[in-house]
Amino acid sequence: MGAVGSGLWNRELMHTADRHWIGGFATLYLQLRKPNEHTGKALQVWERETDGLFWKQQIGEECYYFVRSAQGDRTMQAIVQEAASRLMRGLGDIAGLRDEDGEGRFRIGTACSASPSPELTMEAVLHGMIMEARAQAAASSPVEEEKRRGSMVMLERGFTIGRLASPIPEFQPHARVSDIAQLFHTRPREQGAAIVSEGTPLGLIMKEKLHQLLAGQFGLPLYYNRPVEKIMESQPLVVDEGMPVEEVSQLAMSREYSDLYDVVLITREERLIGAASIRAILESITALRTEVARTANPLTGLPGNASIHAELAGRMAEKRPFAIIYADLDYFKWFNDCFGFGLGDELIRYLAGLLNDAISRYGEESGFIGHIGGDDFIAMLSPESADRMCEELIERFDNGVKAFYGGVQIAGVEDRNGNTVNQEGVTLSLSVLYCTHEFSQPLEDIAKYAAKLKKRAKLVKGSVYVTEQLSRMGHAHGEERVAP
Repeated sequence: MGAVGSGLWNRELMHTADRHWIGGFATLYLQLRKPNEHTGKALQVWERETDGLFWKQQIGEECYYFVRSAQGDRTMQAIVQEAASRLMRGLGDIAGLRDEDGEGRFRIGTACSASPSPELTMEAVLHGMIMEARAQAAASSPVEEEKRRGSMVMLERGFTIGRLASPIPEFQPHARVSDIAQLFHTRPREQGAAIVSEGTPLGLIMKEKLHQLLAGQFGLPLYYNRPVEKIMESQPLVVDEGMPVEEVSQLAMSREYSDLYDVVLITREERLIGAASIRAILESITALRTEVARTANPLTGLPGNASIHAELAGRMAEKRPFAIIYADLDYFKWFNDCFGFGLGDELIRYLAGLLNDAISRYGEESGFIGHIGGDDFIAMLSPESADRMCEELIERFDNGVKAFYGGVQIAGVEDRNGNTVNQEGVTLSLSVLYCTHEFSQPLEDIAKYAAKLKKRAKLVKGSVYVTEQLSRMGHAHGEERVAP
């Protein structure tokens, strides 16, 4: 790493930063609440492992770091973001993400230096970088992020890139490069600008790439007064607002390495509505996966009640017909009492596997399966496939459940009241609710209809599925069906 200077706003810092101006450098700002011996050691480890670190200063709970460009073709933005990620992981392992009061224990912000210009002094560059990094840190507080998003928003079905669209400066193709350079100088938090014509995105200019271009030996005389269309990225990643965030992430991360951190332009009916940074995209995916994993059922790993609720809300908002299948085991308490809870858990996993397999074949891309709890499951799919799925589920369950008895012939079981029932073991009850596009009742009503339908299914001997259609007025008709 080499020698690291310290102090702010002194001549030596100005001189050192000026030497690294051409190659590019960045600042990393850290606000650390209640620093202690453990966080201090984590910082020391991070400092030793950070190539290009040439200056640091700690003032109370605030730390300022300056990192120069290292060897290789990595951009300065990529270097400092990687350093920030390592610092966040190191501090998170030691300090955790939040204090007892729910506030974030640390905040991190970064900013890259502007390209050399006769109009800029090093004092102005450093001041702008520090202000930008501090503002970014304030905006990236874990608590503020959670307030802005809301955990349930992240769970909504079909979380699309349009939700991450943020304003981006727009320029016409004939605009001068100098105009965009001046924008980045006066608005240091802007990372890019879109080149548009009549609302349609044609290209993209990223601040760091522009600074690198102008910093070359002949950069200013060659490009400063040329039209921006001559130097813009003419094939930026442009996506429709309805594209799922995970799909956008895959497209973005498959780009050339030099383009990895370019913003993604977002359109609505082919007209630009904003842009999303790679950081925002990856953070949203991480938050989504973390929340889904947190609410998943621990026995089967299937989505739990929060995800189920969000899936139902999303389907109802689409105003398109769909089918809901509730699956429940009959005489499961008897099975647990006779064969033990361990084998009971295995039976639940077996049913989860059957449902997973069936939904993958009949649910197509829109299929969903969730685990409500215990032996209760829910599946959602297009109404055209629900009957066939239920018939196959019953057939496969009745054939497969016999293996769980270990060769014992079952002639009778006990119900929950201790009464003997003439039944050959556990059976499967399926309740199918067909929701038409007219159905707009509250979600709580679906649960009520499902509970009534479940009682009807359990009154029928053997494995069975019962159906009912829900319209705006409620129940249209219902029937019981036993799979052949």
